[in-house]
Amino acid sequence: YPGVSFFLAHMNMDEPEAAMDLATKYPNIHLETSWQPSETIAEAVRRVGADRIFLGSDWPFLGNNQKVSIRRVKDAIQSQMISEEDGRKILGANAENYLKSK
Repeated sequence: YPGVSFFLAHMNMDEPEAAMDLATKYPNIHLETSWQPSETIAEAVRRVGADRIFLGSDWPFLGNNQKVSIRRVKDAIQSQMISEEDGRKILGANAENYLKSK
C-alpha cells in the first residue's frame, strides 16, 4: 500500500535494524523513537533521514517517558550524533508538517 503512511512504533523495539531496513526500502514507512537510545535514533537518521523520524513516548501508559524521549534526542544533538536541524524535525517539526499535509 504505497499510498498509506505507516508508523513503526518503538522502531520495532528490540530489533530497530529491521524497522530501518523496511523504512529504507519503503518511503511510506516512518519510525517512532520511544524506547530507543540516542545511538539508535542517530543510526535511524543516518539510514532513513530525519524527515521520517517522529518523537514517541508511549504516553500516557508510562507516565513521564515523554521527558526521557526528549532527552534522548537532545543527547544525540549534544553529542553531535545528529544535527540541531535533525533534532528540531524529530522533536516536532515532522509531526507538524505531516499533520498539515493531511
